[in-house]
Amino acid sequence: WMAQGQMHRQLEHWRAQLEGLPTVQLPTDFPRPAQLTLTGAEVSLEIPTGLAGRLRRLARARGSTLFGVLLGIFATTLGRHGNSSDVAVASVVANRGAPELEPLIGYFVNTLIFRARLAGSFG
Repeated sequence: WMAQGQMHRQLEHWRAQLEGLPTVQLPTDFPRPAQLTLTGAEVSLEIPTGLAGRLRRLARARGSTLFGVLLGIFATTLGRHGNSSDVAVASVVANRGAPELEPLIGYFVNTLIFRARLAGSFG
């Protein structure tokens, strides 16, 4: 696909999709380090069974998935805390859509960017 110019078309597509995307500055409860380290952390959260069921029903009613609903909630939370109605969230997908790829060993992960243009104002 690279030799046929597909890569260039893909790059242009994503440049257009992400054009004008603002950098969201989230407030922190600690001073930001002088040198950015990109060191991350993990936070686990267990969603109560009743709430998970209601979220699944909401997803089904909207023709979505639980992932889609949770992604929307996360994007809305980022927008609210970052005071922005335009946010992006990156997530990985397995990219093993064909059954013959399932038993193969290899890195098939693809990172996708989901842009959310949120209605309303958080200011």
